Amino acid sequence: MVKEEYTIKPFIKEELNENELYNEAVNLSKGKIRLWPFWTFSKRKKEFIDNEFNNLKILKTEDELTKEKLYYKEEKDKKLLLDKEFEEEFNNTKKYLNDILSGDDIFVNDTITKIIDDMELPIEFNINFEYNYEKKSVYLDLDLPEIEDIPTKKADYLSSGKLKVKEKSQKELKEDYLKCVCGLAFFFSAYIFNVSTRIENTLVSGYTQRVNKKNGNVEDEYIYSILIERNKMNNINFNNIDTILAFDNFKNIKNLTKTFEAKTIIPANNIEDIMK
Repeated sequence: MVKEEYTIKPFIKEELNENELYNEAVNLSKGKIRLWPFWTFSKRKKEFIDNEFNNLKILKTEDELTKEKLYYKEEKDKKLLLDKEFEEEFNNTKKYLNDILSGDDIFVNDTITKIIDDMELPIEFNINFEYNYEKKSVYLDLDLPEIEDIPTKKADYLSSGKLKVKEKSQKELKEDYLKCVCGLAFFFSAYIFNVSTRIENTLVSGYTQRVNKKNGNVEDEYIYSILIERNKMNNINFNNIDTILAFDNFKNIKNLTKTFEAKTIIPANNIEDIMK
């Protein structure tokens, strides 16, 4: 990384046009030499014009010098101002890159918070997170969208080429829901890994609100925990995967049925829990 500096540009002098100056001197002589004796007229006219011509050249040269001094003063002032701005920008960028590489605690927490606050998705979600500097990991507690947030209709093309919209089956709806909520684990992890190269793992636990059959109350129930490792995630082509099946590339806790029911699980509280 190279610090930028302002380079003072050379002053471009205006070329001295002697013909133009001489014509100006001739014009100045008009009306000023009529009273001279005729036998000295030509000589004195030439002397007058030559004198005026030299004076005009001197004035023009002095004017250019004044402009040059003013120009370089302005350029030096500009350099001082811009170099100060470049210095600040360089130091800020250097600190930012160092924070990315080092995984500074304040930087990581502030950046993740901003990412979450600024993120807009067509589904409702909520995230709590904890950054563990020593373990190079971020723990995500993800309040998942509800199945009611998933579109209930699907569109199919008929053999005639017409588009037909119909209701999804319960199995299709549950499958789409699981693909969505499993995909969120990878989606948010990708953002987290971009915050700092120090972060090597995310431990994502997803929960949803369900009615407890024992007491009738709506409670948070976890349906998965997954340990996503950066190096493994980098080798996955997410354009071609089934997000449910992709969970099996990583250590995870889940209990899914063939009909895409997600049973309640006990989530992993730390990496050690999920590695058992």
